[in-house]
Amino acid sequence: MTPAQVIRVAVPAPLRMLFDYLPVPGEALPLPGTRVRVPFGRGERVGVVWEAGQPDKDSRSLKTLIEVLDPSPLLGAPDIALVNWAARYYQHPIGEVVAAAFPVRLRRGEAPAERTGWRATATGIATSGAGLERAPRQRAVLDELRAEPSGLSLQALCAARGGDVRGALARLLERGWVEPCSLRGEPATVRGVAGEGPPLHTEQAAAVAEVAAASGHYQCWLLDGVTGSGKTEVYIELAKQVLAEGRQVLFLVPEISLTPQLVGRLTGRLD
Repeated sequence: MTPAQVIRVAVPAPLRMLFDYLPVPGEALPLPGTRVRVPFGRGERVGVVWEAGQPDKDSRSLKTLIEVLDPSPLLGAPDIALVNWAARYYQHPIGEVVAAAFPVRLRRGEAPAERTGWRATATGIATSGAGLERAPRQRAVLDELRAEPSGLSLQALCAARGGDVRGALARLLERGWVEPCSLRGEPATVRGVAGEGPPLHTEQAAAVAEVAAASGHYQCWLLDGVTGSGKTEVYIELAKQVLAEGRQVLFLVPEISLTPQLVGRLTGRLD
């Protein structure tokens, strides 16, 4: 870091600009996407580091960051790009837009909530899986957790296996092969498995055929089915057909926490 380099922070305020601050003496320069506490007016506010650069005025007149709140960025490069786009598109102050991207407790400077999930126990990692020959869902869930020693959230497991896996987890817990755990860091993205998915059963195939037959004109469809019945496989098959025709597909995700897992699943199946 050169002596003249400063940190530009997106501070929640009705002003269309970033604010320059000096880094905390003796500490590493915080990366973009990291929350910081800064002096602002007569008080303090929680902002987000946006970039580093050269000061627009004499840096000796700048205030210093009070505190770096995160050991690593909470926003990645794609998130920052999205917030920049939203601020430009809606003509809104960048600091207020980035604040809206966080839940209230993070805006206040509190630590991110600890996430809970599941991981394979030492016994579960070492087992041969004997007894799971007739329990393919339990076997699949155990394999997912073996491949991710730090653990996976329930949402990630459900997305990876295409349905509700709570019953499978309960059986594996009884065997002592899995256990609840605390998840740290960024949510793990489910690995996309390249190639074809499971063969469609009769009802899935019928739904795909009926929707595909209406391709080319507007039509609204409601696909009704319980959790784990395979609705996502219908969506993926229809998306493959649309993409093969050179058109685009827009997926609307019902819960934002499922987005990384769905992206991983679609990447493996549609790339």
